[in-house]
Amino acid sequence: MPDGRSVNRSWLLRRSCDGDYLNRYFAGRGATAAHLHEAITGEDQDPELVDHTG
Repeated sequence: MPDGRSVNRSWLLRRSCDGDYLNRYFAGRGATAAHLHEAITGEDQDPELVDHTG
């Protein structure tokens, strides 16, 4: 079973920004907290996550 941090990170990466116009106020903080840069440049990239990032 994954630890709480990995579950939280997964949620932040996939669902913290759902397209609502208010997301702009916290998108940068969510990306920083979840280490988005590492998730999209690492060896085990998730294609859907990379696509959603744009």
